[in-house]
Amino acid sequence: MKKLKCYYPDHYTYIDAVGDTYYCCYSRGHSRGSILKENLEDIFRGHTYAEIREKLKGGEFPAGCFTCSNLEKSGLSSPRTKKEIVRDGPPRLQEIEMKLSNKCNFRCRMCYIGSSSRWAELPEIQRKYRKSESQTEEFDQSIEKHLQLKPYASWLSKENHSLQNILDSMGAVERISFSGGEPLYQNEHYDFLDAIPKDQKRKIELFYTTNLSMLKFEGKAIDHYWNDFKSVELQVSADGVYDVYDYIREGGKFSTLEKNLKTISSWDSIIRTSINCTIQAYNIFQIPEITQYYHSEFPDFELRLAHLVNPQFLSSRVFPKVTTEQILKRIESASYSDTTSPQENIDFIKSEDLSHLYEKFMAYTGELDKESHTSFRDLAKKYDIILEEK
Repeated sequence: MKKLKCYYPDHYTYIDAVGDTYYCCYSRGHSRGSILKENLEDIFRGHTYAEIREKLKGGEFPAGCFTCSNLEKSGLSSPRTKKEIVRDGPPRLQEIEMKLSNKCNFRCRMCYIGSSSRWAELPEIQRKYRKSESQTEEFDQSIEKHLQLKPYASWLSKENHSLQNILDSMGAVERISFSGGEPLYQNEHYDFLDAIPKDQKRKIELFYTTNLSMLKFEGKAIDHYWNDFKSVELQVSADGVYDVYDYIREGGKFSTLEKNLKTISSWDSIIRTSINCTIQAYNIFQIPEITQYYHSEFPDFELRLAHLVNPQFLSSRVFPKVTTEQILKRIESASYSDTTSPQENIDFIKSEDLSHLYEKFMAYTGELDKESHTSFRDLAKKYDIILEEK
């Protein structure tokens, strides 16, 4: 069997908002240990990581590799195949991605309590829908753990020695990635940057997954921090334009995103900015507008369209046949630039029929619409998509 080459378990570790570690940020529900109980370097060099590496070498996707396995079976590229950084040699911890907290100012519809503290406002919806789609008992327990931590979850503390644990494990680290929650909205994020020795900062690349809803937090201007590091790369979560953006990313305003994107475009500390749109049931019909807007307004920023795999009931493949045909017609009939092709999105929609989950999708959407005083049915109608009754 062909060896599955994967960067993550050999050079990377991910820490979630409660301090649990994973060999990949997509492997939720398959923790390798907790930095509140063990040294990070010991976890990385321990037997659980070794098992993952051996399975991949043997051509087998471990249980936590559901996202990549599913995408590759559909004939699409995956996080494993898209990873741009290539490092050779034996396993060595060179990149740490961390959720210092799940504190977030947005409550995006496809998100969950592990990545946004605002989902604590709707705990029963989390339990009813996200736990029901979970593949592991550990993921269900993680949801409950996050729901109990008020006002938000965070593992970073001088008192529990977690901060020193990370600093002690950074000898070979060249890249630190921050995800959320929203890192630019977290005191813990600024405390962590302050704790890194000044001479080490110049050797470290920073990478952010951010909603870019703010460039200053409680008097802290982020550009002043970034100037101390080797480089900064941003992956800005957008998920749409105009009304679709505002619908999906509750708490955000598209006009604020536009303003902040224009501001950072002149910052020397940022070497690359990409716009990431998670393609899902709520925005699949807006692909023509998404591609046209970002390519015309921000041509120097890379636009990335990544298809949502989990939860499946929010996938773009969830609609019944008649609605799917309307969506495909809209995507196929639109005009695109010479460098843009909608074919991968069309292929993904056609790759699997998940319409048996449509009723669940509409029930979930209905509950959120009631809470938010919005209507997905009305939004879709503006794009000539008529939703079938559930």
